[in-house]
Amino acid sequence: MRIGILTLPLHTNYGGILQAYALQTVLERMGHEAVVFDRPYIVKLPLWKTPLSYTKRCIKKYILKRENITIRQEVHSNRVKRIMRTNTQIFVNKYVNLKYVGSLSKLDENDFDALIVGSDQVWRPRYFKYIFKSPVEEAYLKFAEKWNVLRISY
Repeated sequence: MRIGILTLPLHTNYGGILQAYALQTVLERMGHEAVVFDRPYIVKLPLWKTPLSYTKRCIKKYILKRENITIRQEVHSNRVKRIMRTNTQIFVNKYVNLKYVGSLSKLDENDFDALIVGSDQVWRPRYFKYIFKSPVEEAYLKFAEKWNVLRISY
């Protein structure tokens, strides 16, 4: 069978990387072809949100005296994640079969015999909507509701 695995993007998620690798490996040992859907990693604040976000962060940090606030968190996040990804990306590139997906609705039914969704974090609306830029219903395979494929929750 040709199986697509929908999970949170791997990026720097160590547990997610191991879970995706383990599931893919088990499926391949059973004789199936498996790919893990992924999105390119981009941390970018939309231009129209920048002034509002920076103002809110400044108020929290300097007026409300919250110490754990980073004003330019996108810059910090990109720097830290770049360092973390140097090692994780080597493993992912070598061992995980990725299929980069811009939009789940653009996947083709004829490419898969089954779809597997997991881990449980995929169904957290906050994560899914932010990462996949799609309604959380897509995590429940709404994009494939009329497809003739096996759907599995993992």
